[in-house]
Amino acid sequence: MQNLIKISQMGIIRIKIVLYRIFMTNLSCFILFQSIYLSIYKNNQQEKKSISMLTSSRKSISQEYQLLIQKHISKPKQKNQFTKKDDFAEEFKKKKIKQKDQEFVVVQIGLPKTIKSNNIFRLHSNVQFPRNANSCYQLGDLNIDFYSYNYKIVRLDRRDNLTIVTYDPIDRPFMPVETVKEMLGKGDERLLQTFEKLHKKKLDVNQYQILDQQALLAFENSITKPFIAYVSKVEKDRVVTKHRIMNHLYLAYQGINEEMLIHYAQETGLMTIPFYFSENDYNTQHLSNFFLLNTYNNNVNNMILTNYRGEKFPIQVTFHSLYTYDPEEQCYYEHLFFIWDVEKKYLSKQKILENYQDYFNLKSLPSFTTLPTLPDITELEEKRCGFKKKDA
Repeated sequence: MQNLIKISQMGIIRIKIVLYRIFMTNLSCFILFQSIYLSIYKNNQQEKKSISMLTSSRKSISQEYQLLIQKHISKPKQKNQFTKKDDFAEEFKKKKIKQKDQEFVVVQIGLPKTIKSNNIFRLHSNVQFPRNANSCYQLGDLNIDFYSYNYKIVRLDRRDNLTIVTYDPIDRPFMPVETVKEMLGKGDERLLQTFEKLHKKKLDVNQYQILDQQALLAFENSITKPFIAYVSKVEKDRVVTKHRIMNHLYLAYQGINEEMLIHYAQETGLMTIPFYFSENDYNTQHLSNFFLLNTYNNNVNNMILTNYRGEKFPIQVTFHSLYTYDPEEQCYYEHLFFIWDVEKKYLSKQKILENYQDYFNLKSLPSFTTLPTLPDITELEEKRCGFKKKDA
């Protein structure tokens, strides 16, 4: 009996030892997996910190946008006389597409008077030409951004103190670069030369100033002034603008706020730019300087800024054309920065509030001291009525 008890006790001890070993093995595995997970998490966090703000915003917005446009309802085609292959129709479509590729759109553009033809230029290099807007489409006295004539707005995002616009190119035929050269050559030889340099630089990887993500992040963190940036993707033989990014200071010096800009974009599909481009012969020199500054990182003094009210004041603009390489997409991205150096005396919160009231036609609003205290527009509809309620 005692022997049986000893055997059973030995069995229990062995079972406990086995269970303990199993527990310790699982515990060591858990600790191992936990350490691996933590190391991966730390690496991811370090990667995120090393990626520039513009790049991280661009990637997240692009991923969200791609998911949205991929959502569609598919319906299988029914087999009938209308779904049979029509050789004549196919040939007709091919001829139409071939004709379309040979065309270019003719509309008004603010080029020197010596250039008689009026065109919107869409080039593989993505060089944009300044033009003056039709006043009926302007936000106050602000000009229309010349990127708006080749790109449509598909999305607006707010990230911290940034407003990010996502673009898709307008389906418009490319103009032959030789045609543009012929037109610009009629105005000024220097204008033609500066255009050619910029056009070649946009498509020549050897001329890119390439930075890694950490260097781009350091550059972004150094910006404390009003700025606007255009992010463009270099796709084989052409450059396509994907995003326009601006901080709140950039809007404030124009005399507007984010709510006004977003509403204006939703109503018109356009963006603003606070510059007026002269239509006299001086515009030839101005356009040449514009091309030259986009070719080399430089700054220009005494540029004239026009705000919402049409008031003009001098600023200095610094240009930076920086490139990064995306190994996932195997392509380059251009980051074109326009950074302002402007005196603070031209910044007025009170004027922004008054412009806000003027834009939304809120004339009966009392004076406010800060932007966040502005009431919602829907709450003011009754106050805007000129009739007095009769007491019962």
